Amino acid sequence: MTSVGVEIAKDFIDLASPMGQCRVKRTRAELTAAFSILPDDARLVMEATGRYHRLVAEVARRVGLSVRCVNPYVFSLYRRSVSPRAKNDRIDAQILQRFGEREWDRLPESETPNPQMQRLKDLMELRDTQVKLKVAWQQSMSEIGESLVASHAASEAIERSIAELDREIKQIVAGDPLYSLLLEMDGVGPQLAPALVWLFRAHRFQSADQVVAFIGMDVRVRESGKFFGQRKLTKRGPAFIRRLLYCAANAQRRVEDFKPYFAKHHSRGHLTKAVNMIAARKLVTVAYSLSKGMARYDRATYLGST
Repeated sequence: MTSVGVEIAKDFIDLASPMGQCRVKRTRAELTAAFSILPDDARLVMEATGRYHRLVAEVARRVGLSVRCVNPYVFSLYRRSVSPRAKNDRIDAQILQRFGEREWDRLPESETPNPQMQRLKDLMELRDTQVKLKVAWQQSMSEIGESLVASHAASEAIERSIAELDREIKQIVAGDPLYSLLLEMDGVGPQLAPALVWLFRAHRFQSADQVVAFIGMDVRVRESGKFFGQRKLTKRGPAFIRRLLYCAANAQRRVEDFKPYFAKHHSRGHLTKAVNMIAARKLVTVAYSLSKGMARYDRATYLGST
């Protein structure tokens, strides 16, 4: 196996392999030419850098190379342990190559994304950004009054943009039977349902535990000798899904049949945030089951299995 580290920037990439290093423009033609001369057993390791890595991974797969994407946070910890005093693109490429040599078998396989599902994810992330911007904008203007016409117009433009995103998101998922099934669940609305459609359609999970870990709602354990650290969520993966699931758990609190469920967990000494996360994990676990069996949601069964 020939491990090749790929550090990706906006306009170029740095390649590091046992044969040496080089810098290549991040264009389809330049990438194809560079990847075509790599050995047949070359395996590319790169960070999942927003959108910049997508073209690189696509071209690499087209020429028959294996690709693995590293979680940026995980790689940052590894990089600091290897090179604590220096960081640049050439060094990062070298460390990615080293990481691939040692950890290839532990890296999840990078699948070719479905264009429609990738579009859905991009739209939902853009909506999440615009909603946060809208809230911050309105809070900053709350004491200003009506004198700043352009600022109020900008706020209204953000609202129209969010509405436009909602229409396109619904257009993508409306024909999927899973979307209708998910909307029947307590707490699941027109924002969470498309996010869950993307989660289950764009990935091949083998268990509900994999789903929980993927969205960062699993618990990190910190223990050493007699030390027992506080357990917290790992918070890896798409943050917008965690926020939507948390809101869905809050919505379930207002359903009369769910009040004993929440009261039971509160009676065990859990705070509101912890109980909401328990409910959110339960919700996504049941949603995964629905996506596998395409069975209809039943509230009595849902509450009876807790």
